[in-house]
Amino acid sequence: MPGMDGIELSDALVATGKVRNMALLTANVQDAVRERALKRGLTFLNKPITEEPICGFLKTIL
Repeated sequence: MPGMDGIELSDALVATGKVRNMALLTANVQDAVRERALKRGLTFLNKPITEEPICGFLKTIL
């Protein structure tokens, strides 16, 4: 994404007060990225994605 990464986008969305639960779907599986995501309360999902982790995430928020 030009201009910001997914974690920065999540910060902006949370600041609106309209979003509560989010997951970060990324091919970047570096420990530093995972730690940044987890510190912000994001569920970390790595690519390639399958149905199982998506369903698992949805079950936690529904």
